[in-house]
Amino acid sequence: MTLEGIAEIIKNKNSFGLLPHVTADGDSIGSSTGLAIALKRLGKKVTILLEEEPPSVFNFLPGIENINSYEEGYNNSFDCIIALDTGDTKRLGKRLAVFEACETTINIDHHQTNTNFARENFVDIKASAVAEIVWDLIGLLDVEMDKNIATCLYTSIMTDTGGFRYSNTTAKTHEIAGKIIDLGVDVDKIASNVFENNTVARLKLIGYVLNTLELYFDNRVAVLTITMEMLEKANATNEDSEGLVNYAKGIMGTEVGIMLKETQDGVRVNFRSKEYVDVAEIASTFGGGGHKKAAGCTLEMNIDDAKEKILDIFKKVFVV
Repeated sequence: MTLEGIAEIIKNKNSFGLLPHVTADGDSIGSSTGLAIALKRLGKKVTILLEEEPPSVFNFLPGIENINSYEEGYNNSFDCIIALDTGDTKRLGKRLAVFEACETTINIDHHQTNTNFARENFVDIKASAVAEIVWDLIGLLDVEMDKNIATCLYTSIMTDTGGFRYSNTTAKTHEIAGKIIDLGVDVDKIASNVFENNTVARLKLIGYVLNTLELYFDNRVAVLTITMEMLEKANATNEDSEGLVNYAKGIMGTEVGIMLKETQDGVRVNFRSKEYVDVAEIASTFGGGGHKKAAGCTLEMNIDDAKEKILDIFKKVFVV
């Protein structure tokens, strides 16, 4: 399906449910809020459904009021469901029931491991963030780009490119960012809200997590661990643990950073690589996915067993 085709479907529908992936991040929330504002401008009814509260660092976003909390038994009255930044149906969580109950479903994403799970799919793996796709889509919907929509989309792009530092940043990324700045968006305020709002609990948690650092294969793989006990001890939330895997990736001489996070259902694993290791391929062996240099999966086992299984895979990469 072309993006033009998706725009035509949207024009002919009246009510929309927008589904960011579970544990929504800056790209999924920013692209959803930006699209919600645009759809409302067209006179559409729009609800963004999340299973959890959005991270508080994004409370400044215009359109955040369109987010509703999903509960089982939610009455699906949508003409169209749009999944955003979601690689497969597992990333919809409990909201899969709402997705499957809708006749018209659209999947807009940029993950190379996307399974094309919707009736209509548009996946552009060259896009730095889903917000780049939404930027183009809004243009096709003939909605005038304004400061509010642009603030949401800039937040998405900035977070998914790590402040325009990651290799997914392209000329188009900077072109869109330039147009957003021309609209008068306060990019300094966005960066401050997102990157400079650490809680005391997060700082305490960072201390505990850094003490778990383990290095393997001549320091080319760095592993950090977060346990539920650490979260409790620091009085931290899941939000406070976001992005800590980058401390592992950022070590000089390290190619892959890994974060193992204990949850009620097992272990959530985040992978980050610097240059040549395709962590999306590795994550896919455990039923996960993502991008070449940023991916994840969930293992239904304890942290020690999860670490052993993961290191066995990386041994094949680094040990000849």
